[in-house]
Amino acid sequence: MRKSALYCGMLLALLWLAPIAGGRAQSRAPMDVAKFGLFQLNHPAFGGKVNLGYLSPHLNVTLDGDLVFARDLLLFVDVTLRYMFPAQRHARPYLGAGAGIRLGDGGSVPAHLAGGVQLYFDTLPILLEAKWHLENPEAFSVWFGVQL
Repeated sequence: MRKSALYCGMLLALLWLAPIAGGRAQSRAPMDVAKFGLFQLNHPAFGGKVNLGYLSPHLNVTLDGDLVFARDLLLFVDVTLRYMFPAQRHARPYLGAGAGIRLGDGGSVPAHLAGGVQLYFDTLPILLEAKWHLENPEAFSVWFGVQL
């Protein structure tokens, strides 16, 4: 229980501090998101994604923090470099790759591939994302998020 509270506190602190370091994005830019997902398609998870900024008009960097409720509680904190395709009327697809740390089962430095789409419907911007953790072929996750 104490370990779970520590992981939750670390996740919340990272998500609270990241916007200070990264600044805010402009309209139709990658967004700061609260998200819910399924890790390995059967373990519930929640987390957040914070836009850290652009490297070019189509490349941006995000910080993710994900808490997975598996047999052992897992905390993933990773950075993703994303190629943002040109925005359409209600959508902006992207592909990316990154790496981070995993805490909760001995720890490791997993790399991942990600792909998704940001959808814009009036006042409800949402995110749909899939992430494949390269360390374990079964470690595939899907996410649904809403902009904060």
